[in-house]
Amino acid sequence: VMMVVMIMMMLIMMMLTMMPMMMMTIMVMLMMTPMMLRDFGTADQQSRWMEPLLQGELGWCFGLTEAAHGSDATWMETRAERTTRDGVAGWSITGEKMWTTGLHKASHVLLFARHAGEDGSPKGIGCYVTSTTAAGFEIGEYLWTFNMPTDHPHCTLKGVFVPDSDVLGDVDQGLRVAMHFVHESRIRQAASSLGAAQYCLNETFAYTKERAPFDKPLSTNQGIQFPLVELQTEAEMLRLLIYKTAAQMDQMLSLIHISEPTRPY
Repeated sequence: VMMVVMIMMMLIMMMLTMMPMMMMTIMVMLMMTPMMLRDFGTADQQSRWMEPLLQGELGWCFGLTEAAHGSDATWMETRAERTTRDGVAGWSITGEKMWTTGLHKASHVLLFARHAGEDGSPKGIGCYVTSTTAAGFEIGEYLWTFNMPTDHPHCTLKGVFVPDSDVLGDVDQGLRVAMHFVHESRIRQAASSLGAAQYCLNETFAYTKERAPFDKPLSTNQGIQFPLVELQTEAEMLRLLIYKTAAQMDQMLSLIHISEPTRPY
C-alpha cells in the first residue's frame, strides 16, 4: 500500500516539475494563434484568417524546434530561399521540425526558417504560414513522452512554397513572433500543469481515505500525511505565483503600445 501511495506522490512531483516543459496543449494553440495574428498580421491576413481561426475552421500549430536545435533556435537549419512560382513571389522552404504539437488537426504551421544572416543571429529568420497540404510538406513520426503517444510529430519540408502574402510579421524579425508565442504560452502551460497535479493530489487524498488496512484509513498515518501536506503546500505556492505572474503580465501588456511592423521584445 505504501508503495502505491509513494508512486502516486512521485507522479505528482513529475507533474509539478516537468510538465511545464513538456506540454503544449491544443487549447493553448487555439488561444495563442489569433493573438499572434492580431499583433503581427497585416490587414489582409487578418481579414483572411482571423474569423476562420476563431470559428475553428482553420488551425495553426507551431514549428520552431528542430532535432538538433531546441533552445538554440537561432541556429536552426531550416532554410527559406527567394523564388517565384506561377508568377507569384514567395519563398521555397526546406528543412525539418519536431514537436509540432497539434499538427494532426492543423491546417497550417507557423514555420520558422532562416533566409539571411549568420547562424546564431536573431535577424534573418522569418515566420511563414505554411499549409499542411502544400507540395513537399510531409508529416513523419509522432513522438512519445512518458512512454505515451502524443500529438507531437516530426515533419519535413522539401521545397515547400509560401507566398509573400503568407509571411507573418517582418520577414527579418520572425523570431519576435516566436518569442511572443512562447512568452505568452508559458503562463498557460504552468496553469495547465498545476491543474493536472492538483487532480492527482485530489485523487490521492480520496484514496488514502478510502483505503483502510486493519480497519484504519491510510490518511490517519503521519507517514502519509506529511508528504501529502508538503505537496499540497507546493501546489498552493505555485497557484499564487501563477496568479501573480498572470496579473503582472496583463498589467504589462496594457502599458505597452505595439506598433507595426516590429514588437519591443
